[in-house]
Amino acid sequence: MEDKRPGVIDISDPDHPVRIYFSELNNRILGNDEEFIYPINRRNVLIASETGFYHINYEKYRTASHRLRALLRSVTAFNKRTASCSAATCRW
Repeated sequence: MEDKRPGVIDISDPDHPVRIYFSELNNRILGNDEEFIYPINRRNVLIASETGFYHINYEKYRTASHRLRALLRSVTAFNKRTASCSAATCRW
């Protein structure tokens, strides 16, 4: 647990342990030193929240792709100063 970011340390490869956070649960778990993460086995991890428990199939979570896809519909740019002249005679 780090800044209300729950996660586990994956030691599948003992030479290269990896810290994996469950970003979907950020700020949804207990705080004030009441964190509770209970790994039952590779497929079952329980994480306490303020309203109950979250169950994570860690083996499935680890193999899933978590790439972010975003589609921008429009882009708007603003400039505080505008120029109403040509490049040769421009006054800002």
